[in-house]
Amino acid sequence: MKAEPKILIVDDVEEYRMAFEMYLPEGAEFLGASSADEARELLACGGGFAPDLAIIDVRLNGEPGDAGGMELLSWMHENFPVTPVIMVGACQTCEYEIGAVKRGAFRFLKKPLHPDEVKAALDPVFRS
Repeated sequence: MKAEPKILIVDDVEEYRMAFEMYLPEGAEFLGASSADEARELLACGGGFAPDLAIIDVRLNGEPGDAGGMELLSWMHENFPVTPVIMVGACQTCEYEIGAVKRGAFRFLKKPLHPDEVKAALDPVFRS
């Protein structure tokens, strides 16, 4: 029997973390963090929590340069290279979207979230 997927969601807005949780497969192990530092700490001390997917907001309050999510994406790519990362942002320009894809993001979703786009982004990850 295949183990249930483990999902890391990093967003400083709790409502967005909860919104993504609604679209996760039943039984998925969910770990939420509100900052890049909190996410790194959870993964470092997580007792073997290696996520099957990470969903990270580009802009995290209190992070240097207002782009802590981009730095976390790079860290994830170094420490969890096989984990797909979906980046999320309320950006009006494509600067962050292009940067995220160049750094290895699997997909980029724009806020506000649209249910069909979220489902389409998650489907390939959980179908395999």
